[in-house]
Amino acid sequence: MTWVIVIVICAVFAVPIMMSMTMLIGAVRARDWRHGAFALVLLVLFGLPPANAIDHALRGEPLPRSVSGGRM
Repeated sequence: MTWVIVIVICAVFAVPIMMSMTMLIGAVRARDWRHGAFALVLLVLFGLPPANAIDHALRGEPLPRSVSGGRM
């Protein structure tokens, strides 16, 4: 069940991560550092929940209650 939740979390956050990466690539090409910094912040914010869920699943630990809907 943990892996199902991890796959759902990764699927939900895939689009915002791809949008942040596209924005970052565009900002680097245009040498627009303000938008590049904003894109990096978005990338970190959208990338942490999937990374945390994958980390818990690989370690064999249960997901936190806030992620698993209260079931342990």
